[in-house]
Amino acid sequence: MPEIVFSVFVNREQPTDDLLNLIKPVQPGIRIHPVLWGQEWTWLTNMTVQRQGADISQIGSSTVSALAAMNVVRPFSDRELSYIGGQNIFAPVAWQSAYRVSSSQVVGLPWLADSRAVFYWRDMLKKAGVDEDRAFLNPEVMEETLERLQFSGVTAPWTIPTSIGVAVLQLAVTWVWSNGGEFIDPGGRRTLFTEPRALEGLKRFFRLYRFLSQGELHDDEASAGLFASRQAAVTMGSPFLGTRIYQLVPPDQHANIGIALPPGPSFVGGSSLIIWKHCHHEHEAVEVVRFLLGAQAQREYCQRTGYLPVRKDVLVEPPFSTDRRFRVFALALSTGKPFSVVKSAGLLESRMNATLTKTFQEIISGQEIDACVTNNLEQLAHRLDVTLGLY
Repeated sequence: MPEIVFSVFVNREQPTDDLLNLIKPVQPGIRIHPVLWGQEWTWLTNMTVQRQGADISQIGSSTVSALAAMNVVRPFSDRELSYIGGQNIFAPVAWQSAYRVSSSQVVGLPWLADSRAVFYWRDMLKKAGVDEDRAFLNPEVMEETLERLQFSGVTAPWTIPTSIGVAVLQLAVTWVWSNGGEFIDPGGRRTLFTEPRALEGLKRFFRLYRFLSQGELHDDEASAGLFASRQAAVTMGSPFLGTRIYQLVPPDQHANIGIALPPGPSFVGGSSLIIWKHCHHEHEAVEVVRFLLGAQAQREYCQRTGYLPVRKDVLVEPPFSTDRRFRVFALALSTGKPFSVVKSAGLLESRMNATLTKTFQEIISGQEIDACVTNNLEQLAHRLDVTLGLY
């Protein structure tokens, strides 16, 4: 039995035993290679240069087109795609990440879906006189909710990761999209985030700084801890955040945790499966992908991780259609938007990530919010527009 190396991205010490045990009965030669989120670009760059290592990789959905452009990913043939189940098994929003930008070749298949939701302490909203059914309807109402929470005695009612650029971007898009803005033109040749609607959306997002714990940047674990310990009343994030919160909060308090749609279109992301061109065991690799996209594997693994399945038939089954947490994330998936699927998406995201983290650092140091946001994004737009014009 040949060894098949499957690289997956994990958060810190996130175990991979569940995934290994899931695949091993059908592919005894599988070996899981964990890579930390935050180090994915270094890992992927090494893979593209060395042309060896993993046979199959989990990659962020927005990265598919960039790797395809480097000609390092093995396309799935029409016959293989049909064997795996065909396009029609996927939720439409998930399928958008499957195509190569410059052709109709399928080079990556969606695996796990990812959206954003708001978590809140129900009793804290009640004490502040806030109707939880309307508390996060749009950015204006959400701001009012946070103001009332602060007035009721919650010093820092809002917590999000501020030291991780990708987390900041994936939250900030909601404020941009709710204001009618975009980040890049459909052709991927010009940035749009300094246009008035987008820029005002980003300013409104950063103005929520006054509701955050002041004076330091927080990573995702610290932010989850602030919410779980009731030092903050509201947070927002991915299904993984929900899983972590429920791990940190005693079971008898779970019913007091509310979950709602974000105040605008949710970021829709997730991850895809690719087979590298240097893979020497293509048949076995395709079998692993087929198994992972099967209904049973999707059902089992997503329930364990808290992420959403990409299969339409599994999304409409319990617990994804009945459990409140899964239902809200599934609704956010159907009403949200993916980040721009263009060849330059990876470049745009990485530069935006760095700039948004830098912006939080400067705001914490005392710089005026609107001026700081405008200055940083205009500088970034100038640099990116020059680069994008060369694509």
